Formats: sequence, structure tokens, C-alpha cells
Amino acid sequence: MNRQNFAWLLLHRGPLKVAAAAAELGVSVDVFRDGIGAVFIAVRAALFPDVAAVYGLRVLMGVYSGVVSDGIRDLGLEDFTWAGDRTLLMDYVKKRRGPESVNLPSRAIRLLERWLELSEPLRRFAPADRADHVWIHLSSEHSPDQPRHRLGVLRSRPRPAGRRPAISCRGTWG
Repeated sequence: MNRQNFAWLLLHRGPLKVAAAAAELGVSVDVFRDGIGAVFIAVRAALFPDVAAVYGLRVLMGVYSGVVSDGIRDLGLEDFTWAGDRTLLMDYVKKRRGPESVNLPSRAIRLLERWLELSEPLRRFAPADRADHVWIHLSSEHSPDQPRHRLGVLRSRPRPAGRRPAISCRGTWG
């Protein structure tokens, strides 16, 4: 098994855990871990962003857009609206002031587009209630009643009912 084969497996089956990948390949978990497990884990980490990537990109988004972190944390895809060919509006909520909107500078737009590209493979396997969160990531936190790897989102406010995403995570804007 090489990197390309693992990438294909992950892109078609989702962010599998080591045991599930071993089962897909028909080998025991011990054989998988001792042999090619490290390559699998590296490919999974490259394809599915983790919380460290999210934190770094949120900081950059704040720097590029001028919006404080509490406004960026809770963004969903529906919080962005194209207003022309090169102008993107971002709606956000500041805890002290309430709803606000800002025209994103070109660097922030490029960062957002790149992040949506990077997180797109994860969004394909996300449940509907999480796929439209901007800061989606693969979480490796462990609790007895949860799988070892699961989807996480960084948000604190509930999603308004009935709002449709204004941007697509597949690179086309609606």
C-alpha cells in the first residue's frame, strides 16, 4: 500500500480509524500498525485538517479581515455573500455589539477559498448539521461513548433555523 492508495481509500471511505482501515485491507490491526500504519496516519492527517490547522487559519482570518476572534469562531457557510465578482461580504456576531458585516479584503477571500478547498474532503463525510460550519476539523479527542476520530466544529452559538449556505464548499459560489 502506498500514499496514493491510502489517499484513494480515505477520499472514498472518509476519515477511517486505523482499525477500520485495517479491516478494509483485510489485515489485523497489529500488522497494520507495525507495517504501514504510520503512512496511513500521515495521509489521513494531510487530507483531513485537525484543530491546530483551524486555530492557525482563524488567527490569519482575523488578521486579514480585522474581525476579532469571537466573531470568526462561529462562522457558517451562510455567513458569506458575494456582492459582485470580487467582493465578499461576511456577516458575523460580536458578543458586545451584536450582528455586523464586513467586506473581506482579497487576502481574506483567498484564505477562505483555500480553507474551503482544504476542508472539502472532510465536508463530504460530515453530517448535515456540521457540514456548513466554516471551521470543521477532524477531532481526535477521546471519550468512552465517542469514536476515536470524529468531526469537530469550533462554534458556540446555535445555527439559525432555515438559513441556506450562501457559499459552497466545493469551490463554486452560489
